Amino acid sequence: MALIGGISSPPVQAGSSPAATPSSLAAMVAQAKAKVAELGTEVQTAREQISHDQASSAQERAELASLVADEYQQGTSSGLLALLASPDFNSALDTEISMDQLGQSERQLITELAANISDERSTEAELVKEQQQEEATEARLQAEEVVAEYEAEQAAAAQAAAAAAAKARAQATPAAPIPSPPPGPAPSPPAPPAPTGTGGPFALDTNLTLPSGITLGQIQAFLSGTPLEADSSYFIQAEQNSHVSAIYLVSDAVLETGWGQTSCIYPSKHNLFGLEAYDSNPCGDAMSFPSDQACIAYDGNFIYNDYLVPSGPYYHGPTVQGIGVDYASDSSWAAKIVQIGDDLQAV
Repeated sequence: MALIGGISSPPVQAGSSPAATPSSLAAMVAQAKAKVAELGTEVQTAREQISHDQASSAQERAELASLVADEYQQGTSSGLLALLASPDFNSALDTEISMDQLGQSERQLITELAANISDERSTEAELVKEQQQEEATEARLQAEEVVAEYEAEQAAAAQAAAAAAAKARAQATPAAPIPSPPPGPAPSPPAPPAPTGTGGPFALDTNLTLPSGITLGQIQAFLSGTPLEADSSYFIQAEQNSHVSAIYLVSDAVLETGWGQTSCIYPSKHNLFGLEAYDSNPCGDAMSFPSDQACIAYDGNFIYNDYLVPSGPYYHGPTVQGIGVDYASDSSWAAKIVQIGDDLQAV
């Protein structure tokens, strides 16, 4: 199982960077993208060096074969014959063939070959890890940029609304006094407003690829006081980028992590959705992410491509009920997701 690097990036909350502006954040995102591209070039160079070393290993194997042939003609016994006969040369280096059976020249060739390949692979692994860290930084800066733009728009809208209200008050004429209601039973409370947004009420058959209509303020209020509150803006960002309902993403994260408080893989691996947490060994098998934001962005793309579009391998309709066919071993998983989503919409 391939694990994403475990380097943690600090979560971004709405209003956490008051000095940041969309333009300055955009510049930081551009720098991060340039660094990612540079690291990608270094990774490619390291891989080309590995290919070169592997080609060199073929020549060295030929030299070893020549040494074996010479020893064979002289009638001496050597462990090289078993080593070179292995279909996997690298695995053969780890067998129980005694190095004492080999001559000094053979031992030197094998040692140098193994060291060269090991060094190049270590270099590649380090570069890949650094590239993943830079990609996580880029994603974090993009989230900050989205939040800064959102706050700027909200501030402008609030100012415009305040100005319009002040103007309306100045132009309004005194209203006639409202007569007291006649005595009698208190009227029934009004019905709660219907959920907004083109996604409509959240249900088993809700199309999760439509905009949910949920707001950042609703998510923050719903997750208030929990470790997941700091991730509120990431769910909105994931809906915008991957076209998966933010209501679904929040509901699944709440269910899988127990509001961020009961999951063994959330604090250590930033895994909010139980990804690859198989029942046989959930804490050991689960995927690891560099940050909560990286996990939320990954899950949005994963759910959309594998479960919500007809070309996906697990597509059974773009709904919670469709996802539940292959996604979870719990038969009541879909109903639990819908219940949490209903509670979120009611905030």
